[in-house]
This record gives sequence, C-alpha cells and structure tokens, in this order.
Amino acid sequence: MNKKKTVLQAFGGVKGVALLTAAFLAVIGYKTWELDSSQSALEAVGVELGLEYSQNSRRPQLRGRIDDIGVEITVTTDRTFGRTDQVNYQTRFRLYPEGGPYGKIVGASLRESIVKEFSDKEPITTGDPAFDNAVFVIGNPTDLLAHLNPDARVAVIEATAAGWVLDGFTWETSELGRMTSPESVRRVLKIGLKAARVTRLADND
Repeated sequence: MNKKKTVLQAFGGVKGVALLTAAFLAVIGYKTWELDSSQSALEAVGVELGLEYSQNSRRPQLRGRIDDIGVEITVTTDRTFGRTDQVNYQTRFRLYPEGGPYGKIVGASLRESIVKEFSDKEPITTGDPAFDNAVFVIGNPTDLLAHLNPDARVAVIEATAAGWVLDGFTWETSELGRMTSPESVRRVLKIGLKAARVTRLADND
C-alpha cells in the first residue's frame, strides 16, 4: 500500500495521474487528427489537379503532371541528431519542368549556404537590381539569362521568397510538418508552378 501510494505521489497523486493520462490521450488524438487531415488534404488536391495519390508507411504522396510539369509532393521524415525517438515530418514539393533552366537559383535568405557550396563561382547578374538583390543565381549565364525575362524574374522573386529553390533542373521546397489544409498545399504549389512555367523557354518568349 505504501509502495502504491509512493508511486501515485511521484506523479502528483490521483489528480496528477489523471492529468498525465489526459495529456497523453490528447497528444495521441492530435497525432491521429494530423495524419488523417494530411492524407485528406493531399487526396483532395490530387482529385482537383489530376494527380495520383498513394501512401507508403503512413506517408501520403502525390505524383503526376500539370501542364507538362512533373509534380511530386511527399511527406518525408528525418530524426533529430542524437534522438532516435524524435521523428520530424516535412512535406516536400518537387517540380520537373520540361524546357526549364539548369542551374542554382535561391532566395537571398539562403545565400550564405550557397556561397559556401559554390565559392569558386560568380553569381549571375541580370541588370535588374530588385531581382539581383533578392535572388542568387549560379550557372551558365547565357542559358540562365535566356530563361529570366521580366515576367520570369517577378515570379522567381515570389517563389524564392516563399522558399522555392532551383537545383539542377528541379524546383523544390519543403514545409515543416504534415500539411493538413488543401488550401495551404495549393498555395505552395501554385507559387512554385508559376515560376516553373514562366522560366521555361516555351513560355518565356
């Protein structure tokens, strides 16, 4: 009896145990809601845009094409360094446009990491101060400048400010956590698609 009382006391008595149990159930309930909402959000976007929905190990994903642009949206996981029990979710967007530029295009907020990666390369200037101050461009100047007309530069500024990056031929971005709103998924995708479309040579003339 004393031992039982001691355990209860360690958790704040009966009231403390009840609060801990309620908190645990609340966390489980939230995780279940988050998973279900993430799946529903991607399914809804898939139906609307004609993308194929699938699920692998409780991780939903969309794949398909929009206007000849390959689209991939996946929920991915990684683990916090040194914490094998802590899983972090991300919703990752990738776009594969045909006829798009090849190189590296990132927003000014990521310049430091890109400068280190490409320290031996000079950034390309377009002659547009607003663009050159907001966006960092590395690659073949002749090729990249052909894709960056005024309309394209406006769209690229918006996309990179929202976290989109061109890496090689691929536009990509990630949102922390599972996205539980179809509107949020559409908003992120719309910004990236606009940049991917207007930087294609076929749409850039």
